[in-house]
Amino acid sequence: MRHIGQSMKIAFIHNEKKLGTGAYYINDLMALKLRESDVDIKNFYPRTTLMETPVHLGGLKSILFFYSLLERRSEILKFNIIQGTTYTPLPFLAYPVPVVSHFGSTTRGFLDATPTAANLENGGKKIWYKLKKDGVIPELNIKTRRPLRDIADIEEYVASKATAVIATSEYVKKELLASGV
Repeated sequence: MRHIGQSMKIAFIHNEKKLGTGAYYINDLMALKLRESDVDIKNFYPRTTLMETPVHLGGLKSILFFYSLLERRSEILKFNIIQGTTYTPLPFLAYPVPVVSHFGSTTRGFLDATPTAANLENGGKKIWYKLKKDGVIPELNIKTRRPLRDIADIEEYVASKATAVIATSEYVKKELLASGV
C-alpha cells in the first residue's frame, strides 16, 4: 500500500536496449506519460546470455531468457506493477504483484498471415529452397515455425493470466480475443 506522497513504482521488463523502435517505442511513450504523472519507472533487462541452441529450440530459449530476471526478483517484486511486452513478464505471474502485458502484435497473427514454404507459389518456393541450400537459413518450416508456435502459446498464456493486457490496435485486440483472452 502506498503512503501519501509516495509515488507508484512500475518495473518495465525489456528484451534489450533498443530504444525508439517497435515495442520499445511504445514502452518509451508509456514511460514518458507515467513519469509525467509522478510514477517511478525502472527498466530491467535480462543479463544472462543463454547458450546457442538449435533453431527448433529458439522459442524455448527466448522464453527462458526472461526467467533469468528471477535473479533480480527481490528488487523487481518491490514494485507496485510489473509491465512487459507479450510474454516477457511470464516469470512474475506466480507472484502477488500485478502484471501488465502489452501487445503491439501477436506471434499467432504473424503465423496465420505468413505462408509456409510448401504453400508458396513456385517462384517463391524456389527462392526459399535456394536460401536453405546456400546456408542462408538453417532449416525449413517444420523446425523454424516451431519456436514461433511455442512463443504464440506462451503469449496467449501470459495474456490470459496477466492482471491487465494492453493491445496497441483494434486488430491486435481482435487477435487476442479470438485466442480466448
